[in-house]
Amino acid sequence: MIPRYTKSEMAAVWTEQAKFGHWVQSVLAVLSTLARRGEIDPITFTQIAEKVTFDLARVHELDRKFNHDAQALIEAAKESLVREGLSEKAVALFGMKITSYDMEDPAFSTMIGQALNLIEAAIDQTTKVLKRRMYEFRDTLCIFQTHGQAAVPGYLGIKFARWVAMLERDKARLHHCRERVRVGKFSGAGGVYDELSPEIEVEACAYLGLGIADGTSQIIHRDRHAEVMCVLAICGCDIAQIANELWLMCSYPRSEAREYFDPNQRGSSAMPHKRNPITLERLRGMSSLPRSYAMAALEQVMTYDERAIDQSCVERVIWPDATILLHYMLVTLEATVDRMVFFPERMKENFRNLQGIWAAQYVKNELLMAGVTELPFTHPDGQVEVLPTYKWVQACAFAAWDVDTNRPIRPLREVLLDQGILQFLPTQKFEECFDLKMILRYAEAIYLRYYPISHPS
Repeated sequence: MIPRYTKSEMAAVWTEQAKFGHWVQSVLAVLSTLARRGEIDPITFTQIAEKVTFDLARVHELDRKFNHDAQALIEAAKESLVREGLSEKAVALFGMKITSYDMEDPAFSTMIGQALNLIEAAIDQTTKVLKRRMYEFRDTLCIFQTHGQAAVPGYLGIKFARWVAMLERDKARLHHCRERVRVGKFSGAGGVYDELSPEIEVEACAYLGLGIADGTSQIIHRDRHAEVMCVLAICGCDIAQIANELWLMCSYPRSEAREYFDPNQRGSSAMPHKRNPITLERLRGMSSLPRSYAMAALEQVMTYDERAIDQSCVERVIWPDATILLHYMLVTLEATVDRMVFFPERMKENFRNLQGIWAAQYVKNELLMAGVTELPFTHPDGQVEVLPTYKWVQACAFAAWDVDTNRPIRPLREVLLDQGILQFLPTQKFEECFDLKMILRYAEAIYLRYYPISHPS
């Protein structure tokens, strides 16, 4: 991943120095187990564990010679032991009885686990900010939209509640599948324990803090990895959903929100008046990348017989990139939402401009509940037409809205009263159709369903 979208704490997980360090730990896990079992001298193991190092430049040099980075690391590590004065017999133990993926796959699992820990922490921080803003706007009236059209009244806080729930589901999914990928294997080149044993594998994985991968070949089967990558892709989609809804609120003529705009920032190279919501656009666009990584991961589930090298080249790219990018997206979303500017008065203005057109569905339903199936509608030319309830309410709504200018011209309430609705509906029921407290009476229940009433700390 390019530095522009990389946070240092996640980058540290995927450095070559860190990766090769985990590979060394895999080797030591096996030697430690053999030492405890008396198969090698415990003192020799201690010397190896204390003295082994590797020089990254030397690993690269040997890799150019061997065209095999696992062998390059082992040889570089052995050279460090020779320099420390260990005997030839002791040096020969390093890398003994394991294949390259007995070394690499447990390390890979450890690195993925570390990356997922950072992503979970980022979800927690982003959720915390979303909850704070949810409480801030729990009573902020706005118009909810469906199909890009004004739909029903709502509170901005309810939108934030939805977003919190989305990210909490992402965290639950991630936690559920993380343990399936935090596993190791030491089952040899064909998965039959021809050099070690299942018991040694258990102890070596415990040394690394990993579970056991059952049913391994030369590698841990990649269904585990694909599952995690798909979960990361879903999280990316949820981030895009949040970013897109905020972007729509920023768009003109709604103008209900705005990204924080630094005084030194330039919104457009050509138009000085603009404050473009570029961060939200960036997050929305980035979401396509985790989805593409998920497709690549799914294609790596298949392998040929016990092993082919097809996965390796893909995994070297997609796992650092996917985790670095998703972590960046979460951290960026947190900072963006934290400083996002909202305009409640503008939301109210947009709401008032609809002149109650949103109440049409409530009127329709109250009429039907009262057993009214048809009503007379008086056209502008004085002609009276009996219409089914739905068509009658629709005709009233269309009479309140100027189709030529595409804007409301009369309050829907006035049209309904002029059409004689009180002949068919009690005044109280009619008024409830426009009563926002009645319509939004369950808002508190939405907040309470997932979150405590008290303000989040």
